[in-house]
Amino acid sequence: VPAFKASALRGEGVYETLREISKRMIRAVTLKLKSTQPQS
Repeated sequence: VPAFKASALRGEGVYETLREISKRMIRAVTLKLKSTQPQS
C-alpha cells in the first residue's frame, strides 16, 4: 500500500495524491469491468 505525504491545510501534495488515487481507481474499475464482460 503506497503512502502519500500531503497536507490539506497547507495545500501541499493534495493534487498529486488525488491524481494518483484517481488513476489507481480508474485502472481497478477498468480491469474489473473487463473481467466481468461475457466472452464473445
